[in-house]
Amino acid sequence: MAERPTSSSSLFIWHGTGLITREYGEFIVGSVLIRTPHPVVVFCFIFVCAVAIRGGIEVIGRFSMLIAPVFLGFIVVVPHMLIPNLDLMQTFPVLEHGWKPIWKGSILPLTWFMEFALAGLILPFVKGNRSKWKWGKSAVALMLFTMVVTNLTCLWFFGTLTSMFTFPIFAASRYISLGDFFEHMEAIIMVLRVLSGFVQVITWYYILVIGTAQWLKLEDDRPIVFPIGLLMVIMTFWITDNMQDMIDLFMTTEPLLHGAGCLSCAAARSGLVEAEGEGPGRRQRCRYGSG
Repeated sequence: MAERPTSSSSLFIWHGTGLITREYGEFIVGSVLIRTPHPVVVFCFIFVCAVAIRGGIEVIGRFSMLIAPVFLGFIVVVPHMLIPNLDLMQTFPVLEHGWKPIWKGSILPLTWFMEFALAGLILPFVKGNRSKWKWGKSAVALMLFTMVVTNLTCLWFFGTLTSMFTFPIFAASRYISLGDFFEHMEAIIMVLRVLSGFVQVITWYYILVIGTAQWLKLEDDRPIVFPIGLLMVIMTFWITDNMQDMIDLFMTTEPLLHGAGCLSCAAARSGLVEAEGEGPGRRQRCRYGSG
């Protein structure tokens, strides 16, 4: 019999969801809603996620399909609008300090790619005959494309000053001005970043809910959605005190913890495969919604 998700896996996902929520909360409060209390932003964000999760996994999938083309479109459009201000010579010298800084800098992005292991926890609820492996590879390739484009744009625009910005692509979008008509693009970037953050948080949140339900052997996971949301709000403010502490966490222990946690969740994937056979009502709700 397949092994159920463990408490350690659920604890890691709880930790990761709180950290991601804190990151997007810091972005919203620090860049846009400066006078809004941070707890208000986080609570509203989690509440909307909880309402969507009670609607089932189809809500997450449809919403992701809705914003993905728009997000990728602006990933291409924004660098083109900044072309007059880009300096390709900022790329040089290449390997000025050897390979060591590159290896050190690649550790944290590597853990981001390892998050795709969590996709295996919702694969049992995928319907249709389309290749899961093909679309999984496409998602990884698109994420790689996004990271390369945004990082090169920031490097060519800010040069050595890039490291001074917490959200460099958002800061760069403030300088877009084409014919005194296309301006204030940072508002659109902010909206897209919040929506993409919503998809990321709601995915982790959903995995946490169904994983906890399987671990506790619950027939229905809907009653625990809001209690887990409250625990996420607590984790969001317990995990770090401020933005600087969060950056220090990313630069020290978080990559190792994150990588180990993703591998642990990948090993626990077999526990959710068992969920497909635990009752038609649960399987139907997870696939098509709460109806």
